[in-house]
Amino acid sequence: MDDIRVRISKFFHTYKFIIGFVVIAIILFLLVVREIGKSTRGDSSNTISESALINAIETISNTSTKKMVSNNEINSYTDVQEKLVNSSNRIEAFILLCNQGKVDVAYDMLTDSCKKNLYPTKEDFINKYYNAIFKTTKYYDISGFKNSTYKVTYYDSSLETGVEANKGVTDYITFDGEGKVSISGFIDSKDMDIKSIGNYFTIKVTKRKRFVDCVKYTVIVKNNTYADLYINDVDNSNLYIRTSDGNRYYINSSDYLDYNYLVQGRNEKEIDLKFDAEFQSGYDLSDGVAINFDSIKIVNKEYYDNTKEVVINEETGEVGYQKKYTNYPQTMTYKVLVY
Repeated sequence: MDDIRVRISKFFHTYKFIIGFVVIAIILFLLVVREIGKSTRGDSSNTISESALINAIETISNTSTKKMVSNNEINSYTDVQEKLVNSSNRIEAFILLCNQGKVDVAYDMLTDSCKKNLYPTKEDFINKYYNAIFKTTKYYDISGFKNSTYKVTYYDSSLETGVEANKGVTDYITFDGEGKVSISGFIDSKDMDIKSIGNYFTIKVTKRKRFVDCVKYTVIVKNNTYADLYINDVDNSNLYIRTSDGNRYYINSSDYLDYNYLVQGRNEKEIDLKFDAEFQSGYDLSDGVAINFDSIKIVNKEYYDNTKEVVINEETGEVGYQKKYTNYPQTMTYKVLVY
C-alpha cells in the first residue's frame, strides 16, 4: 500500500506540469463550450421580441455612446413619455443593436415597407447600410426632425481612432409607432393604380415612395405613336408635381439623361420620377396633387406602316409595308392627377 502511494506521489511529482496544463485546458474547453451554447441560444431567432428591445433600451442608459436627445416639440415630461419613449428610444435600440453586431435583430426592426423598397434581404442591409456605417463602434446624436422622423448623426470617437473626429454620417430614421423603424431617409411607400389616357400615349402611375428629401413616382408610359416620345425635355425641363395649395416640386433633372425620358414608338417603358420635395418644406399628400408634364417632346420620323401591305415594285410584284412620315405635334403638356 505504501508502495502504491509512493508511486502515485512520484508520478504526480514527475508530471505535475503536464497534469496542470491538461486540467487548465479542460477547464478552458468547458468554458468555451458554455459560451458557444449561450450565443447559439441567444441568436437562434430572427424575430424581435419585446424583452429583447427592453434589454437593449436598458443597456442604452449605461452605454458610453449615448448622447442627449433634443427635440423642439418636447415641452414637458408628458411629451418625453409620449414621444421619446416610443420613438427615440426605439431608434437608440436599433443603433445599439448595430453597434453590438446583432444584425439579425436590427434588420427585423425595419418596417416591412423599408425592407421591400430598400433592403429586401438581410444581406442587402448588411452590405449597403451596416458595413457602410458600423465598421467601428459609432457614437451618435439624435435630434427631432419632423413628426416621427429623427435626424441621426453617426461619428467616431477621436480617442478611439487617434484622429480628429469626423463630421459624421447623417441618416434620417422614422419610427412607425408600432416598434419598427425606417432608415436611409425612407418614410413610406404606397402602391397605386392610376391610369390616364391621352391622345398619343397612356400614363399609368404604379407607386409612390416618400423620402426625407424627395418623393418618387413610378410610372409606366405607353407610346401609341410611331414617333419617339420624350416625357420631358432635358434641355428645357419642366416636369413637376403640384399640390392643391399651388406649391411646385420639380424633378431632379441632374439625375436624368435624354434617353431616360425616351419611349420609342409603339413601346412602353417604366420610369422612376424623382422630385425634390423636401419633407421639412411642408410637402403634404393633400387632395389635388398632380404630376405635370409641361415639356413633352415628340420627334417625328419615318416608319413603315405594318397595318397594310402594298406593292412596292410593280415590275416584280413585290409587296411590303408602305413607308410613311409621322406628323404629330412636336411639343405638348399633360397632367395626371394622383390624389
